[in-house]
Amino acid sequence: MQESGKDMKKRSSRKRRVIIACILLALPWLVTRNLFSDYQAAPHNDDWLYGRSVQVLADEGYYQHVSQHGELAASLVSHVLWGRLFVWNEFSF
Repeated sequence: MQESGKDMKKRSSRKRRVIIACILLALPWLVTRNLFSDYQAAPHNDDWLYGRSVQVLADEGYYQHVSQHGELAASLVSHVLWGRLFVWNEFSF
């Protein structure tokens, strides 16, 4: 069956409204992301500890445990090895 011109216009109008609604929903996010986002890699909380251990492993070739308040995370070694995979040329936070 062929659609009538009226049905095609209705479907086209609905698609256009959905597209406009999606754009309007995304617009505030895009504006704030571009205005207020800081594209700088910065460590948070315990990232300093993992980062320092990765830096020592990358620069000097041995594992050095860096702890905060004497605590050791169970996943510390795996995090350091995972971080080392991303630091082949030069360490950078």
